Amino acid sequence: AGLAECGIRRNVWVIPNGIADPTGCPAADPSIAERFWRDREAGNRIVLSIARLAPPKRFDLFRDLADSMAGAAVRFYWIGGGSVPARPIPDNLRMLGEVPSAAAYIGECDVFMLLSDFEGLPISILEALSWGKPVVASRVGGIPEELDSGAGILVDNDLLSLQKELEALLGNAEARESLGESARRRYLERYENRKMTKNYISLYTSLVSIG
Repeated sequence: AGLAECGIRRNVWVIPNGIADPTGCPAADPSIAERFWRDREAGNRIVLSIARLAPPKRFDLFRDLADSMAGAAVRFYWIGGGSVPARPIPDNLRMLGEVPSAAAYIGECDVFMLLSDFEGLPISILEALSWGKPVVASRVGGIPEELDSGAGILVDNDLLSLQKELEALLGNAEARESLGESARRRYLERYENRKMTKNYISLYTSLVSIG
């Protein structure tokens, strides 16, 4: 829209970011993977978010969501560094801090969540798509583009509506499986790094031929 407003309508190429498939990467810290495993063995569903602890990333909303679901068989995990806000952390919320190769742990969750006030095209969501995980994310920035074709659920940054969507998803295994399959397909069709490389090569080749 910005380019169009400036009158730039020709010779414009859009090549989406691509990432290497992280699903074959081993977890850097087996003790962290074990924490997920123990919670799952206890009968809990796992909701994971990977983001820095900064106000726009809405850790406050993620924490309030965990607090509102304290009686449910759900454990919330946050991977990302920064200053933890002073308010108490609910017992069902695990703070893991900075973790090397954080994408390797997405495979441990039932739902990947990213809440934010604004975004570009978050890499963490691309990583979740590559893992074939259902994604629940804020309806901001480039996230609706990432989750197009039924690859995830878009939400407003409102606690009640967010809790309703998450509870419905966690209670429906078929919906999670369907979203996960769509997520993996979306990654392979649009965000896989070899596809991005191929698109760049095609663009550069066309520009050289013009020159």
